[in-house]
Amino acid sequence: MTDSIIDLDNLFNLAKASIEKNNDLNTENTKNSELRAALKKIDSGHEIALKKPSIGLTNKNTLAPKPSVSVQDVPSIEAIDSIANSDVVRPSESLKKKIREETTGPGWFDMKSPVITDQVKQELHVLKMRNVINPKRFYKKDSKRAEIPKHFQFGRIIEGPADFYSSRMTKKERKSTIIEELLADSQARSYLKKKYKQETLSRENSRVKLHLKKKKFNNQKK
Repeated sequence: MTDSIIDLDNLFNLAKASIEKNNDLNTENTKNSELRAALKKIDSGHEIALKKPSIGLTNKNTLAPKPSVSVQDVPSIEAIDSIANSDVVRPSESLKKKIREETTGPGWFDMKSPVITDQVKQELHVLKMRNVINPKRFYKKDSKRAEIPKHFQFGRIIEGPADFYSSRMTKKERKSTIIEELLADSQARSYLKKKYKQETLSRENSRVKLHLKKKKFNNQKK
């Protein structure tokens, strides 16, 4: 009889111990879930690496070690304060305006203004007087002939494959500048000489007419 009572007591104690162990495991699980939820709230875009807890019984009567949680890259208050208090130098409005004025903007492929030299001025002047160079071609009159634009670039027309070879310029005819090409062209030279003679004659005639007018005016006074 006594042996049966002792066996019942042992069974009761074992059942009680197993219930307590299960309760401890449940409390550990709830703590881990609460910790994960808190870390998700604290996290601001950083990755949080948690080790998966290994919960189980190694032996029948021994518990596994408590789950270890390691948190990496959790932003601290000091790091956030240092980022907030860092001196970020922003460009001023005058600097932004200066940068915008250096180019034509994205609408014209951010074209920069070239370095103005004597050669650039001469070529630009020749291009603005292109209606005088070619008498058979009509160009729109340029009212701002004397002004130099702020942003401009010189380009070269590339012949297409459909053009006949006789209409293309040879390598010998191609020069480094527009003025050299005009001087190398015999037709352009002859036309420019002709226009130059006409201009000089018209100036001489105007001087003669002015002299005759002055002479006539002086004779009338007498």
